[in-house]
Amino acid sequence: MTAPEVVWLVVGLFSMSLLLVMLLGLLKQLKRLTSSVARLQREVQPVLQGIQQESERAQARAARVQEQAAEVRTAGVAGGRRRGSRSRARR
Repeated sequence: MTAPEVVWLVVGLFSMSLLLVMLLGLLKQLKRLTSSVARLQREVQPVLQGIQQESERAQARAARVQEQAAEVRTAGVAGGRRRGSRSRARR
């Protein structure tokens, strides 16, 4: 084997070992990242469930208020309006 061939072989082996070390480092970081994401999901899940429950309660309340407003409107139309009641409501 000639000297240039040996040099190229050494450079190639060194490069391959360096790439292998970098790959192992990337795999280690990937493992840390996935564990962090899993931990974050576990911590955030109860908060998200609470927000969802509050949202459902708010939607139910808004629907009830809207139904009550519709009932008041229909009662006002059916019973007729008194004169001046609107101006008193604005005050």
